[in-house]
Amino acid sequence: MEIVEIINAWQFPPNTLINRYLPKNDFYKHLRKTEDKRLVQKMIKRIWWLASFKSETTNIPIYESENELYTEIEFLYVQMNEQVAFDKIFQVLSNAIPYPLVVFVAFPEDCAIYTGKYERKKDDYLKLIRTYPSACFTEGEIQNTLKKLSLQNLPSLNFKVFYEGINNAVSATVVEEEFGVYKTSIDAQLKDDLERLSQEIAKLENRAKEEKQLNKKIPILLKLKNKKEEQESLLRSI
Repeated sequence: MEIVEIINAWQFPPNTLINRYLPKNDFYKHLRKTEDKRLVQKMIKRIWWLASFKSETTNIPIYESENELYTEIEFLYVQMNEQVAFDKIFQVLSNAIPYPLVVFVAFPEDCAIYTGKYERKKDDYLKLIRTYPSACFTEGEIQNTLKKLSLQNLPSLNFKVFYEGINNAVSATVVEEEFGVYKTSIDAQLKDDLERLSQEIAKLENRAKEEKQLNKKIPILLKLKNKKEEQESLLRSI
């Protein structure tokens, strides 16, 4: 899919459009670690700056507190050379760009959208503390996926609320894929809790299979039952 098709499908407000190629060399000067520079050089094919959301172009107020800072939001398109985990690369990009990011990632086999949770540092730079990837989707599903992540339907009380709305929309795609529950928006923390419980359930199931002594197996099965009920309760609350 061409860049212009992604821009049109995402329906960026005209005043926010950048639509500009970003040479990888522009990032190198902002990266201190040689390994980060090598990662960008090896794994990324190209970077495109799609849009920039600022108060003067969107009428969305900035948000700041002691621990958070949302003055603008940047939207990027990143084309990858390889089908690899993107979390580390998202971290590197976040180190180079001092604003919350929304990154459309095109892998050789599929696509995904990445956002994050940030913490304000003393120098007013941001520290990425959590990464939120969407469910993966094919090129043929881009239109439908970006419709689910429509920017026009997000709350716009301020940039924090707006960005968290994107996180929640991204989280909803993961919950739909993993648990079969469709909602346009699901709290990112709730998604994290569901995934944590899935990991705990899997570990308990393995322990129950391996345990041969009945007196030791019963407490594991009871704990497993409680974890499943807790997860089912969370799913019903969506």
